[in-house]
Amino acid sequence: MERFTTNTFDDEGRISQLEFAIKNVNNAATSIGFKSKNGLILIGLKNKLQNNFINQLEKIFKLNNDKYVIISGLFGDAKQIITILRKNIQDHFYLFNEEITLKSLVEDISGRLQYFTQNKNTRPFGVSFIFISKNENKIMSCDPAGSINEWNAKAFGLNEDSINNDFITLKKELSMEEAVYECFKIVSKKQELSVKNAPFYEVLLVDTEKPGKPKIMAPEQIEQIVKSVREQQEAAE
Repeated sequence: MERFTTNTFDDEGRISQLEFAIKNVNNAATSIGFKSKNGLILIGLKNKLQNNFINQLEKIFKLNNDKYVIISGLFGDAKQIITILRKNIQDHFYLFNEEITLKSLVEDISGRLQYFTQNKNTRPFGVSFIFISKNENKIMSCDPAGSINEWNAKAFGLNEDSINNDFITLKKELSMEEAVYECFKIVSKKQELSVKNAPFYEVLLVDTEKPGKPKIMAPEQIEQIVKSVREQQEAAE
């Protein structure tokens, strides 16, 4: 009898379970990381609205005062990895009395994600991550295969390929405000964007030129951006 595990290579040399995990991410709500000239931005589209927690972030997580991450994919898988990430940050500081670099943190977790694509009695994690570091002014990503990259702009989730292609054409010297507008403008070309969707978006602004905590954009501010994007679209039609 042949022996199969959840990550056995098929006749074409592909790992079906890994492809299923990546498909989970591709079908998930869109997540975006963007590097502007004066800050870092995380944008997430929520799957549902929790009326009692209108200002609670659902896709964006704080790892420590310097590092944040946005997820796209299976929430349960993401929570497991986020717990490990926070522990790794604390352990590194305890051992070396210094902040772990974003690259070291992402490389460590990528090894764990890759492990679950290769060993028996395991399955790949169905989630991708976009990390930012205020102090390093850097964006990095990690997908279910454990592949890591550094970006100026990156999207995971629904319509990610076309969104990422549009990012290539954007100017690199956008302010945070301009970048948020352009991100919503790009998303609006790929999926429905209306005022009623505004509460389903979450935006985190990290100013890399000034001290202070990151800011969560208020739903009212997002609504104004959505209105402006819609008005521009209608005028062009």
